[in-house]
Amino acid sequence: MAYRCSGPYSKGMRIFLSAALVLLAGMQVRVLHAQMFTDVTDTAGVTLQHQSSQTVVDISNAPDNSITPIENMHITAQLMSSWLSAGVAAGDYDADGWPDLFVIGGDAGAGRLYRNLGNGSFEDKTGQAGLDSLDGWIAGAVFADVDGDGDLDLFLGGALGQTPRMLMQSQVDGEPVFVDAFSTAFPGYQTALAPNTWGASFADINGDECLDAFLPHSMTPLGPAPSWKTAEGSSQHLWQGDCIGRFQDISISSGIAGIFDEDSFPNDGRDQTFAGIFADINEDQRIDLLIAGDVSTSLVLENIGNSQFADITNRNDIDDRNAMGTDVADVDLDGHLDWFTSNISNLNGSPFGNRLYLGDGTGGFSRLPDNGGVLEGLWGWGACIGDFNLDRHPDIFHVNGFYFGNNLNPGVPHGRYDNTPAVMYISNGDGTYTEMAQSLGIGDANEGRGVACFDFDRDGDLDIAISNYKGPFKLYRNDLPAAQQQFLSIRLDGSTRNTEGIGALITVQSENPDDSGQTLTQLVKAGSHFVSASPAVAHFGLGDWQGPLTITVNWPSGEQQQFTQVSINQQLVFEQPEQLIWLSGFELNQ
Repeated sequence: MAYRCSGPYSKGMRIFLSAALVLLAGMQVRVLHAQMFTDVTDTAGVTLQHQSSQTVVDISNAPDNSITPIENMHITAQLMSSWLSAGVAAGDYDADGWPDLFVIGGDAGAGRLYRNLGNGSFEDKTGQAGLDSLDGWIAGAVFADVDGDGDLDLFLGGALGQTPRMLMQSQVDGEPVFVDAFSTAFPGYQTALAPNTWGASFADINGDECLDAFLPHSMTPLGPAPSWKTAEGSSQHLWQGDCIGRFQDISISSGIAGIFDEDSFPNDGRDQTFAGIFADINEDQRIDLLIAGDVSTSLVLENIGNSQFADITNRNDIDDRNAMGTDVADVDLDGHLDWFTSNISNLNGSPFGNRLYLGDGTGGFSRLPDNGGVLEGLWGWGACIGDFNLDRHPDIFHVNGFYFGNNLNPGVPHGRYDNTPAVMYISNGDGTYTEMAQSLGIGDANEGRGVACFDFDRDGDLDIAISNYKGPFKLYRNDLPAAQQQFLSIRLDGSTRNTEGIGALITVQSENPDDSGQTLTQLVKAGSHFVSASPAVAHFGLGDWQGPLTITVNWPSGEQQQFTQVSINQQLVFEQPEQLIWLSGFELNQ
């Protein structure tokens, strides 16, 4: 095992951290500090105001809808769809080791590509990257290497009939440039029958080492006879990739389209999918699919082989009512992936609200007992799970807010969830959580839609980017004290067309007998939050562990690699299959 050490940690910094860790040995570091997060939007140079041409803000005024003439029965779906056109994606598109941002600016604004300069600031590269002509109702973004050529491409969803974009990256005079290839990448896609596509999620569902795609399509306008399918019966949800950036619609053959036709399916089979996550929930080496859906339509779909899926949703356990944002992680440290969905809370003691489902490794889930303190998130949207205070116990963050006039929701004046802060559920390590967003300085009260959780300044803790509807984009830096900076960050470099190792499961254990015997588990993902996505990086908080560590990488191909005697406080890249490990940083060739 070879190490190459370079990066943002100077020798002096490493010595300081080591001394601090010795002093803290044997005690669990779980101290929370007021104003842990700092709004660095302006200093980072990522100021962007989301703008929308939609002026109707009250359902009762919907006949004055200015988007397009529509029948009354379509008004609610069409109007609400316009309120969801936002999002953010984080990913290292220029492969310099620093995560970058694409932020959606609204149909009356402009989306922007920001390159991370590695010094706490970003540079607007929208024009140079060929992205200055993006317009329309863009809704959702995710970076992923869909053609397997080693650089990140950019998928953008669309609302209200806006055709999605599949922006393929190439090089022009040594600079990354993106060109829209959606019509060839997704042939046969009919926007008229799926007018809303809230971003995408990617993974390899059939073991051919090519990324496949799931597209969510909720809020399809109602009609006398809902027609959210094509004439052939496709729901246009699941698309099989060919490793060169082209996808075939397999919604029918996979069984997914038929699931919506079953008599037992809620809401008369109407498509209410908001977000999907690919994850092997029954640990059989096949990638399954979790779907967060509105109107009690969330789904647990088991991959039964041959690119086919079966509905194994247990409605007694999967009982969320209005699931929008979503993420997966092993929150209880039992080695099995758990599932969070943000919802609408009815307050006043109502059982409706967020859900945290604990996975059992067989495909089954059980709701967190007594909701564990995560129930009340108001009107939740984009969500992510991450260990923000690095104590080994993953926390949960989600944005919220929805100015929904004429919605007579009890407990909230006029049903308007405006000026409501984002929520941060800090794990207490015992299956309960404490909401602390405002005290930690991350209680943004704009109308949140998307969120990305990632270490933008590479100091070892997770920062947060927020995309707001008709509001300012926000970047919050996590200023966790150095004494708590015990972490491990892992990125995968796949040797197949799945170049980021999407779908891999990474576990971390300590070899030190004085450390706890817990196992930390992370899934490498591409797209999962509502209209937004974090980078494909596994980030672990280590708490009071001193190490050294044993790291196990379970690649999507089924190959397993194990690395021992790994030091803490590193940002690592694992290659497949040469079993090399190195510390990535400013100059990888040093």
